[in-house]
Amino acid sequence: MATSQSSVVKSFAEVIGALGPAESAVVKSFAEVIGGLGPSRSGVAKVFAEVIADSNLLASKYVSGVVTVQGVATAGLTVRAYDQVTGALLGSATTASDGSYRIMCYANGSDQVFVAAFDPSTYQAMIFDQIQPG
Repeated sequence: MATSQSSVVKSFAEVIGALGPAESAVVKSFAEVIGGLGPSRSGVAKVFAEVIADSNLLASKYVSGVVTVQGVATAGLTVRAYDQVTGALLGSATTASDGSYRIMCYANGSDQVFVAAFDPSTYQAMIFDQIQPG
């Protein structure tokens, strides 16, 4: 892949990171098509990525926090956000070395979510509900 093409695909990867599962599948497919195009078409792909990133339909909200176990910030735990009304999975993240996480939610979802943090080694979960994405 030429340098200009790889930078376009990298831009798509950055956009995909800010999208929900349904939107990211569309963008991934588009990025695969762009991977086979020459430099003259890379500008079109870049504009497409910018439009998606700026779309009001995909205006993102997020929930974030720090997971602690017995008062100690804990890395490597899976945290998932769910729609409070439908129970649909909105997104997930793995806690960083300082226990922090950030999960993108979207304007077309519920204003109320619940977050569950899982410890796969002990099969225990911590659940926080009635969280409003900001």
